[in-house]
Amino acid sequence: MMGNTLLRGILKDIKDNSGLFSHLADESRDISNNAGGKPRRWVSLPDLEINEDFIGMYLIKKPDAETIAASLKDILLRCNLMLDDCRWQAYDGTSTMSGHLSGVGVRLQAENLVAYRIHCANHRLDLVLKACANESKLIGDVLSLVQELAVFIRQSPVRMSVYESIAKECLASNENCVGAENLHLLCPTRWTVRTCAIKAVLDNYQGIYDTLRNISETGSTRDSCDKAAGIAKKMTQFATFLGLRFAMNVFSVCEQLACTIQTK
Repeated sequence: MMGNTLLRGILKDIKDNSGLFSHLADESRDISNNAGGKPRRWVSLPDLEINEDFIGMYLIKKPDAETIAASLKDILLRCNLMLDDCRWQAYDGTSTMSGHLSGVGVRLQAENLVAYRIHCANHRLDLVLKACANESKLIGDVLSLVQELAVFIRQSPVRMSVYESIAKECLASNENCVGAENLHLLCPTRWTVRTCAIKAVLDNYQGIYDTLRNISETGSTRDSCDKAAGIAKKMTQFATFLGLRFAMNVFSVCEQLACTIQTK
């Protein structure tokens, strides 16, 4: 009841202030692997204020262009909005959504020529950052190291306890230490949100290195000792620290840009 009340209010604002709108669609999978999601963007008149409202999650029965296009039109119908009033569509760059022959955007634009198709700017930034990072062995190596560190330390309560204990000792003896900051796993798809993972390693560099050295000497298994020693050796190499600093500069700027692109 609360959701329906909010949705009716949003749709009333669109009709009362403009009547024109755009739609942005992307998938977001839940724990049962179902997908769907749809926000809406519109401009109020005459002040030209941009509004962006989330209108709900919708289950798509089949992830092909024909089914998705039909679902989007059905959602418009349920919301009492006309496709003729749509002025642009924004999707990611997959062929299903943005294919120039039979993608969702093409299908809807065939019924409304002014419903222009736009490839999501934030998704394009993500693709460019991924491509550039893949071209740099230096950045590729340090990203692998950041992920390897997070997995290795976080997957064992014992290793995590050693890390937290050593980080506290480092904090007590060195004012430049920041304490046991949580090590973050890298998001496999969103490249612009990796700054916090890189920063956590840089901020706790000494503590992480000491933790690895401790595990390599006192670990419960030969495999964990060898793995800790191998990662610790990487951290003594200048290229590793340089790569982390370089990646931090690149990814932090891209993250700021991504946040700016997503603002109203």
